[in-house]
Amino acid sequence: AVSTPLLDSRHKAPLLFLDEKIAVVEVASSAGLVLVPQERRNPLFTSTYGTGELIKKAVELGAKEIWIAAGGSSTVDGAMGILAALGCKFLDERGRELKPVGESLIKINRIQLSSLCENFPAKIKILVDVKNRLQGKNGGVRTFAHQKGASPEDVVILEMGMSNFSEIVRSITGKDPEEVEGGGASGGIPAMLYVLFDGEIVMGAEFIAEVAGLRKAFQGADLLITGEGKVDKTTMNGKVPVVVSMIAKQYNVRTIIIGGSVDIFDEIFRVADIVFPTVTYPIKEDEIKKKTAENLRRGVKAALFIFKNRWGGVEDEKDI
Repeated sequence: AVSTPLLDSRHKAPLLFLDEKIAVVEVASSAGLVLVPQERRNPLFTSTYGTGELIKKAVELGAKEIWIAAGGSSTVDGAMGILAALGCKFLDERGRELKPVGESLIKINRIQLSSLCENFPAKIKILVDVKNRLQGKNGGVRTFAHQKGASPEDVVILEMGMSNFSEIVRSITGKDPEEVEGGGASGGIPAMLYVLFDGEIVMGAEFIAEVAGLRKAFQGADLLITGEGKVDKTTMNGKVPVVVSMIAKQYNVRTIIIGGSVDIFDEIFRVADIVFPTVTYPIKEDEIKKKTAENLRRGVKAALFIFKNRWGGVEDEKDI
């Protein structure tokens, strides 16, 4: 059991070992947005501490390489929670220890690194699905914080806090977290672990596609159906639907991308033959979740009908 993102309870989260030496930690199941009630979502008050507990456990069990799947987080704490779980302390200007949450970033005056953080014994590989850096117009904080419940005012506080945190980490390591491509994913986890632990950042979809042997699966295939919650311009930044669709194109496999909501833009049709939303009528967000399976089935069926009439070869979803 690990801490929830709000640090007010415990929950079960998986720790996967691919073999005796490689462990996989998922941010979504240890510090994910789905773990926070809708009415309490705000990255000022959430933490990656639970993710850090899993990382620490992986080290204790002998992991020499840890893959961190950085996506779906509820946090913008710059891995502050992870570092706290590994024994680091964050102090304000009066020497008081800070809670490892987003609102504390702006208050950090000094960091006491633990021996574990100073000599981390495992190789860190961070799997990301976006290329955003930490800050700026297209930075991770400004782009994704509002999706996690932050108001415009909260985003300003988080950006100022992340700048403060980055400056302190830069003074310790001589490396700039804000210059790390992909560092803005999952509230800044990749940037800080890249700098502090000499971590490696890789595009997760491409990496998993290779590990899973996806190219072989496309040989002889006719159609790919893929998707995500919201299809928009950020989808083009290395997210799963685009990566697998690009691979499918190399094998002349047609592609349908399904999204809970869809922003139509020209660029998406470079990789997809059909883009279709699962929700095609006005509905409240809490109602959408209750009808996810129903909407998904209807969306896929409609997309397959279009596919059949355009290219033939598919009668309905039972033929897939």
